[in-house]
Amino acid sequence: MSATYHCPQCDHPITADAHFCSGCGADVSKYQQAQQPQAQYQQPQAQYQQPQAQYQQPQAQYQQPQAQYQQQQPQAYGMQPTYAGTRDERNNAMFCHLSSLLGYIIPFSQFIVILVIWANHKDRSEYVREHATEALNYQLSYLIYAFISGLAIFFLIGFLMLLVLTIFDIVVSITASMKASNGERYRYPFIIRFVK
Repeated sequence: MSATYHCPQCDHPITADAHFCSGCGADVSKYQQAQQPQAQYQQPQAQYQQPQAQYQQPQAQYQQPQAQYQQQQPQAYGMQPTYAGTRDERNNAMFCHLSSLLGYIIPFSQFIVILVIWANHKDRSEYVREHATEALNYQLSYLIYAFISGLAIFFLIGFLMLLVLTIFDIVVSITASMKASNGERYRYPFIIRFVK
């Protein structure tokens, strides 16, 4: 079946092979030649739309790996890895360091708290055992430094040494307890690690 067009003058339908309009008698051969290439190019244009839709699907497929790589981004240099343990483990690790402040109220009570936590968790939680061991080494080192500062009182510098040591003890104990509560490891500066 031949394609039909409309006469540009009277809008009468005409066939593709007609050279004159049957309605008004106008010459439509030039008009048909102009319309025929336009109709030929419409079909390839529709054919190229299908591959375009096909390439949209791989684009959506690559969005999922992109989200996965964002989750696996490396941590910034110098940051400590966070321990994803239970809240009970973090609290016990925090109490090991906060017990240092308890020693100002009840002397040597910090050693009892640390040893009790260490004995209860040494085989159950490596994270608590590590913080308890670090806190115990710090308390032993602090005891030695406090003893030396006490002897230095006779040389008139012991009071200043005890003041500096007390401020240092409060600062590092609070810092260590915050690190332990956030699931991070902490190393006390200037201590002797007697217990491994």
